[in-house]
Amino acid sequence: MIRRSLIAAIAAVALLACSDDDETGPSTDLSGTYSLQSFQQGETQPLTPPVATGTLVLTATTYNVAINVGGQPAIVDQGTYTTNGNQFSQSGTLGQATGTYTQNGNTFSTDLTASGIRIRSTWQKQ
Repeated sequence: MIRRSLIAAIAAVALLACSDDDETGPSTDLSGTYSLQSFQQGETQPLTPPVATGTLVLTATTYNVAINVGGQPAIVDQGTYTTNGNQFSQSGTLGQATGTYTQNGNTFSTDLTASGIRIRSTWQKQ
């Protein structure tokens, strides 16, 4: 059960910067490599390192994300994304997700929905 939710979560994390309305790519440069700081599915308690670890790599139009939770095999997703204001839309190997993001200095946070599951994550730019 946690693996299925994680797959949905990865898909949502992938969504980290997307919007179907902007065909030219992100309106904000989010490019970089990020380390997972917290991860929360639904109304569960947020998971933080060392229980949950992960890496997110964003280019101007693509993402690659890997998240490990509780010693389970990494969930990996990659695909494309767009942004429109603070809205995100992404499409990757694990599916699609939509939601919002905030960026404050080197901290990048998302609040996404994938397959009906709300997933919130916070990342620190390396």
